[in-house]
Amino acid sequence: MAAGPSFPATVTAFEQMFATDADCATFLVNLRWPQGYACTRCGCTKTWMTSDRRLVCSKCRHKQSIVADTLMARTHYPLKTWFLVAWCVCEQKNGVSALGLQRAIGFGSYHTAWQWLHRMRRAMVLPGRNKLNGEVEVDETFIGGVKTGKRGRGAAGKALVLMAVEVRALKTTKRGRAVGRIRLVVLGACAYGADAPTFHELVVAHYSFLPRNLNESAMDAKSKELDLFWSSVKSRGQSGLDDLRIELARTDTPVFFNYDGAKLLLSLSESSGDRSLALAAINRADIRDVQWNDFFLTVHFLAVSGLDTSDAAWKILWEDKFKVFIPQHSLTLDQEMCLLFLLLPTKESFYLEKAERRLFEEKSVVAQKSLLGLLANTATAQGDAALARFLTDASKPEEARNYAKTITETTKSMRSTTAAAVVGFSFKSYESLKEEQRKLFGRVSDEALGEWEILRLKIRRAMPRSKA
Repeated sequence: MAAGPSFPATVTAFEQMFATDADCATFLVNLRWPQGYACTRCGCTKTWMTSDRRLVCSKCRHKQSIVADTLMARTHYPLKTWFLVAWCVCEQKNGVSALGLQRAIGFGSYHTAWQWLHRMRRAMVLPGRNKLNGEVEVDETFIGGVKTGKRGRGAAGKALVLMAVEVRALKTTKRGRAVGRIRLVVLGACAYGADAPTFHELVVAHYSFLPRNLNESAMDAKSKELDLFWSSVKSRGQSGLDDLRIELARTDTPVFFNYDGAKLLLSLSESSGDRSLALAAINRADIRDVQWNDFFLTVHFLAVSGLDTSDAAWKILWEDKFKVFIPQHSLTLDQEMCLLFLLLPTKESFYLEKAERRLFEEKSVVAQKSLLGLLANTATAQGDAALARFLTDASKPEEARNYAKTITETTKSMRSTTAAAVVGFSFKSYESLKEEQRKLFGRVSDEALGEWEILRLKIRRAMPRSKA
């Protein structure tokens, strides 16, 4: 959002200017392409916009996301939410705190608000900003609140903050001095010295708790403490990243650190090795201590990255009521659909045999039904055989067996003449259609689900008789 005459000065003006997501999209398109968008492939200027924020060329059908290469890329929040957060951050003269942003926007947790706020702040920093010059005053302090134990340097949970202030001379003031530009640098979660705690000791000190056991006020205090820890690790650059990698490779760390530490690593690095390390840590996490939406989107991102997310995906089977809400599309996904999105973007070899084995081990009817749905949508002989075996297993719950029967009848009808009339004749092979499905589940949207309804019919129609 660019500053200028059109910048809304009040909440009322904001609501009038950005009443809907469509208003935000129009503003963003005009801001990014003031001369009008031209297709990057063929140069055509005629386009239309899809529900998932993409401009589609009317000539070659090339798609361009309007949020690509922005803070809003790879997110599922409405544009209006992003615009409102940006407005809240820019509108207040003295800035906004994460707690204030949480209350203003209605985020479910302090940590979510903190992440949004820091993404905004990073975007507002000019990469080529000038260094402080002239007279610069430097001082240090420790922050982190009152804690029991050792005081001063070496105290656990304290961050050493270095402050540098550019001093400007002003003749109009009594002192003849005024503060110019300021730089703050968090040097670490503790002061460095011979008796300073190790990184592992810091992790144990900060993460020896389970979020599900804390009330709201205690969780808020703990979130602020973890924010400080995150900041200290990030401020140390490569050394902080190296310590984090070593810690995440350990198996004796506090349970919640496995997930929170993995999220921290993913925010610092985009390397395939670090993504694999983060996923391994997430596999050791307890889903009862994480936000379901965040867990789903994180694991889905790793699935689209080509990693084996099966062990992480099975965790949602622990919660019969597991579901996520995608606000951008007003889309609610239950446990079964979430399982499809977490596994179908990956290779079948990662999860097919595991899913079959787990189907006959699961005791929860909800989990059994989710696994039945997954196996059916692999459209493989192995998956169909597992359904048939489950259907005839009298030891299994009747509700789950009836669901297997319904699925089996549905898959058979997909190969019928009626289904053929719906999808028509496809020139694509079974393998290419399966690859198309894999890519389709890389997009979490109502539009993707709509396309999948036809695609799954095509896959069943193209399935070789030897595999059917």
